[in-house]
Amino acid sequence: MRRNRTITTALVQTRIRGDRDGGFRALVSQQFDGRALRRELQFSVSPEQLAESGGAAMYCPSCRARRRCDAITFTSLGLEPQRRHGLGGRPEISWSRRVRMCRSCFYHFITAEVSESLILEMGEMLDEKGDDSETAGPGASTVIPFRRGRPR
Repeated sequence: MRRNRTITTALVQTRIRGDRDGGFRALVSQQFDGRALRRELQFSVSPEQLAESGGAAMYCPSCRARRRCDAITFTSLGLEPQRRHGLGGRPEISWSRRVRMCRSCFYHFITAEVSESLILEMGEMLDEKGDDSETAGPGASTVIPFRRGRPR
């Protein structure tokens, strides 16, 4: 590994500085939840070893690929802990926010954890033909209409 290098994508800039013990420090700069995020992270393994080990495999918006990502608490970023979120008047639609950090580019992003039944129900609604409109295609709208008369 080169001792010093920079990873730059449209969403994050990370400066990697190698340590003498084989580990490294990552200096991360990005926009996160509407504010500038600057963090220094220290690791005892090489960036290549870190990218291939542990974490959940998921889509990284910065890498635009499936990568290993760690869950991080909001409090570790100096933010208030997150409670469960929901849509007012719709108790069946709720989710938890979770911060993830990509192990390849160190981009921090927020994911939403929802009940699988909600996703399956949304898929069924998108597949249904309630009228003679076109089926959902690549350019079609994915807005799901709410029933009238209920608060949004």
